[in-house]
Amino acid sequence: MRQEESVITAELVFLASQLEQETASQLTELIWFSLFAALSAAAFVVVALK
Repeated sequence: MRQEESVITAELVFLASQLEQETASQLTELIWFSLFAALSAAAFVVVALK
């Protein structure tokens, strides 16, 4: 019984770690996209005001 619990716990830890890495990657991509969108909007405003 203990061994089964250890195996399940190890699997859960592995899956949680994998999910954490994927989430961090998605967050990084979202930050870069948001920065690009903000800079594009700022450039549009500058061009539109000239």
